[in-house]
Amino acid sequence: VRKKKVRNGVNMSRKLNEQFFKEYLLLEKECRKKFDVELGGIRKYIDRFDSFQFLPERDEVETSLCRYSELYYKFANHPDALQKNDDLKPADVKWVRDFTTRVRTQTDPISLYLKKAERYFRRRRFKKILVISLVVLIALAAAAAAIYFTQFR
Repeated sequence: VRKKKVRNGVNMSRKLNEQFFKEYLLLEKECRKKFDVELGGIRKYIDRFDSFQFLPERDEVETSLCRYSELYYKFANHPDALQKNDDLKPADVKWVRDFTTRVRTQTDPISLYLKKAERYFRRRRFKKILVISLVVLIALAAAAAAIYFTQFR
């Protein structure tokens, strides 16, 4: 009876590892699409963290992605690691699945940052155009006033 329990535990661990492997590959695929690269989508995502200083959830996401990348490469390079590894929990698989959804729906940290940056620059550009327009209007008004006063003196 004891052997069966251990065997089921190993079997459950293997299933969890296989689920993680599958979910990680889906995340990799989404990241490759996001950055338009053929290989290393998650690596590219992690590298982009260095480009942006103030990302929401930066520490948590970067730490998790690095940890999961290491586990993935461990599974990929050591076939027996899927059976022996018990480092994963169901919450890890759920995190990868949820993060894949966030990348797909553009609610991940990099997408959110880029959206905010775009709004900021759009607003800034609008203000710049507004200021230039006001300066031009003031210059035109001054020119019109100068013409008016020179003609009616």
